[in-house]
This record gives sequence, C-alpha cells and structure tokens, in this order.
Amino acid sequence: MACIPIANSTVLGLQIKYLETNGIINIYVIIHQDSVTKTRNFILQHFEPDARSNIFLVVVKEEETESTNALKMMCDLQNAQA
Repeated sequence: MACIPIANSTVLGLQIKYLETNGIINIYVIIHQDSVTKTRNFILQHFEPDARSNIFLVVVKEEETESTNALKMMCDLQNAQA
C-alpha cells in the first residue's frame, strides 16, 4: 500500500518528503517483516543518504501486529541510540 503511485510519487515517498520539508530529521517507518526488502529497496532508490534526515525501518514480526508493540520497538530503538 505504501508504494501506491500518487502524483508521480508514492504514498510513502510523499510522506517522507513532507516530513523532511518540515524539518523532521529522524523518520521511523514501521513495516511488517514481509515488506522489508521492498521497502528498503524503495528508500535506497528514492532517497539518498545525506545530512538532512535519517530513515529507520522498524520491522514488526508476525506475532507483534499491534500498534502498541510497534511503538514500543520504536521507543526502544530511539533510547538505544541516545
């Protein structure tokens, strides 16, 4: 769904560009484990690493489908980087 084309981009691409434009430098993309390769390839093809932002993939396993678990994983990742 994130790679659905809209206005010569994708839903995910538009959201990342919007966040970057508004000064968000750490962007977390929460994805299911089945989408890792496709999402990683999309980000590598459309967003060059630079000093403007960091894009992190937070992978949710099959048994962790609830949003609260994904948010907990994101907080743990952020705390580990601090």
